[in-house]
Amino acid sequence: MRKAFDTDEYNVMLVANKFQTGFDQPKLVAMYVDKKLGGVDCVQTLSRLNRTYAGKEQTFILDFYNEVEEIKEAFEPYYKSTELEDVTDPNMVYDLEDKLQNNAIFTAYDVEQFALVFFVREKPSQAKMTSALKPAVDKYKARYKQCVEVIANANDKFELKEANEEKARLDIFKKDLVTFVRMYEFLSQIVNYEDVDLEKLWAFVKHLIPNLKEYETREPIDISMVELTHYKLHKHDEVNIALSGEDNELKSGNPGGAVARDPEKELLSYVVSEMNALFEGNFTDNDMLSYARTLKSKMAENSKVMEQVANNSQEQAMMGGFKESMVSAIIDSMEIHQAQAEEVLSEEKIMEGLAKVIYRMLKAENFRHKKN
Repeated sequence: MRKAFDTDEYNVMLVANKFQTGFDQPKLVAMYVDKKLGGVDCVQTLSRLNRTYAGKEQTFILDFYNEVEEIKEAFEPYYKSTELEDVTDPNMVYDLEDKLQNNAIFTAYDVEQFALVFFVREKPSQAKMTSALKPAVDKYKARYKQCVEVIANANDKFELKEANEEKARLDIFKKDLVTFVRMYEFLSQIVNYEDVDLEKLWAFVKHLIPNLKEYETREPIDISMVELTHYKLHKHDEVNIALSGEDNELKSGNPGGAVARDPEKELLSYVVSEMNALFEGNFTDNDMLSYARTLKSKMAENSKVMEQVANNSQEQAMMGGFKESMVSAIIDSMEIHQAQAEEVLSEEKIMEGLAKVIYRMLKAENFRHKKN
């Protein structure tokens, strides 16, 4: 069954139970559900679609049995936020399109300029896409920053009221962007809109959303009442510095018996140190290395991720969907590393730190391949 389904001859598989979990077929893009799903079985079943494959841009699920709230409840323990919307009317996409076009953040010209860069035969240039998005991003950030600063410092009630209303409008605008993308991607699987302008707007909005970071003013953190209750020591390395003879001078070449550092050992030491600092569970160094290596291997299977690592800095990679790909790798490895996966998916800080660790491991892997 597995081998036959991997060929072009068979495109549909009917599954009663067995292939709901543990089945790894990256070509799988659609799932039709006609049975009750709940709890971890629901997460594992629907996550069969999460594997990446060249040319696979999005996935699709048509559920005839389960309610929206039931699916949301099943996924919620594994995600910081879970949102599903019950959408049925195809014309709602056009309603949202009209609403978005009446905004003060981007114009039809901005959308057209992005489309000229995005819809090209060769791979779109990340730099050109970022440049096309910049006017809208700058407007949003400037207005949001102004609102937050006024709210933090305003003495006039009318001024404060206006700033709160403007901030609310910006929050709703961003939420509408997310809703539009989700709605269009869902309904376009069922309805053939044949609308070029709609497709251009979808591409523009989809890439705009990750760049709309909210601005916050933070009060200085008072740590005067913080009391140290415990700390954790990590062994990084053990070095024997030996000097022979009496009053020998240190000479260049190999002073004190020191040896050149092993890049592989340094990387492993870094991984263990960072992982131990991130995770609170009672995990051994071998547990940490095993989990990191599992995620690295999963990520290395994704050609787009490896291309990101090879051609971008760490900060650029994080903005380009690296963490989204890592979420898929984490879910794929949940059966083996359940405890660590739950910590990562429930705490954004751990996700941020772990993403940097995996990026560095993949960077080292890419360097070794080039060297060989």
